Amino acid sequence: MGRTHQAISSAPILTVGFVLLSILSFSWPGLTEFLRFDRQAVQGGEVWRILSAPLTHLSLSHLCWNLAAFLVFGATLEKITKSGLILVCGLTAVVSGIVCLCCHSELMYYGGASGLISGIVAYLGLLKWVEKDANRIFWLAILFLLILKIIFEVVARDPLFVIIDMNGVRLLSSSHVSGVVVAAGLFFLWQRKNSAT
Repeated sequence: MGRTHQAISSAPILTVGFVLLSILSFSWPGLTEFLRFDRQAVQGGEVWRILSAPLTHLSLSHLCWNLAAFLVFGATLEKITKSGLILVCGLTAVVSGIVCLCCHSELMYYGGASGLISGIVAYLGLLKWVEKDANRIFWLAILFLLILKIIFEVVARDPLFVIIDMNGVRLLSSSHVSGVVVAAGLFFLWQRKNSAT
């Protein structure tokens, strides 16, 4: 009985749940329209769309790349800290939504988990660096590659991996930057708290 409970509690339930909800949303277009960031709806009071937008995806390529990365990195962070995963994802979604509202007035719709993934990867990289993990160099390389990817996408104004073949849809690199900034902020708060105790 104890092993079963331990296996269930260590399973990446949050990560798998996010992936399944994203697949459901993509498979059911009405659900995507209900969950995605819609400027008029958010301004009309449907602010929950800021949190649900990462569950929506604009193409099969967008869905597959995002969910593959979320599954790998989300499950890794969830094994270390479920609360860290929730905080990084929740705060990144909120910050990205606010940035969409305030800085991208031309943007009517937004969706995708890449901002969350950027935050998760940055948080993991920083955690592994401080913990002097055996794979520390690997995680620093991943963190460095993430930053290079974001710089490339900002300069090129085009996603590096995802193909979104829709008129009027473009990469929102500010969500990737938001994820990294949120992760760094949470990490340094966590460091400060630990050094004070």
